[in-house]
Amino acid sequence: MHLDISNDDISTIFTRYFFSTYTSLDGLVHNNILDIYTDSRGFVWICTWNGISRFGGYHFKNYCNDPDNLPVQHNRFTQVMEDANGHLWFQTYDGHLYRFNRFTEQFESIDQLVDQLAGKSYRIGKVLFCHKTGTVWVEFQDNGVVCFSGSKNSSPLTAHSFIGNRQIDSAVSFMCETVDGAVWLVCDRGGV
Repeated sequence: MHLDISNDDISTIFTRYFFSTYTSLDGLVHNNILDIYTDSRGFVWICTWNGISRFGGYHFKNYCNDPDNLPVQHNRFTQVMEDANGHLWFQTYDGHLYRFNRFTEQFESIDQLVDQLAGKSYRIGKVLFCHKTGTVWVEFQDNGVVCFSGSKNSSPLTAHSFIGNRQIDSAVSFMCETVDGAVWLVCDRGGV
């Protein structure tokens, strides 16, 4: 097979797209990037080895591990996700999860809402964002599952814990939401 492309074709292809490169010299919090996400409001969130950068098209706003700015234990953010209420959820390298409240622009440490986790070490496993109800189900590996509820305003997050619940195993292998909004959890020991 032979593909015949002229110089005019190549210049047409490359003039359609404009690429910009940003580094820490431009305001990015760190050059090593682990995840990039464009949220429902059009902001680009960049998870890096040294915090989070939010890009609005012109400038970066950085969030780093500063007691006045972030209540996080680790500055390396590995993943960002958005829930049905427009709040962002960030996972860190040490396996913890934080919610960014879009209305207060504050980070919330979700483990502080779960009394059963006090003094325990844990890592986040699976996370299920339910679009019908706006809830977020989080597996705390080897501990159990917690359902977090929020709203589309600045209201604080509430937690309904299933840690220690005999009907739900401490290890979940699968979570899903059905079309009608029901949540199914499949546990490692066979429970559903």
